[in-house]
Amino acid sequence: MIETHIIPYFGERKMCDITPADIIQWQNVIREKGYSQSYLRMIQNQITALFTHAHNIYGLANNPCKKIKKMGKSDANKIEFWTKE
Repeated sequence: MIETHIIPYFGERKMCDITPADIIQWQNVIREKGYSQSYLRMIQNQITALFTHAHNIYGLANNPCKKIKKMGKSDANKIEFWTKE
């Protein structure tokens, strides 16, 4: 997911130069691709994990992912079914 959806968009930009507005623009590009809500959330979780790791371990000053709304839904495709019990 990182190599497919994140690196091609942000390229060689430094993480410290990426703003919340940049993340929102990236989200809009990813949403246009027609992925399911649960897949969008998985992609969002990957970029959030990258920025959180950089903030916690490497001292990245600002985590732009904490300032925006997450895209997708974590339980978008839940299936409910009945059993004999």
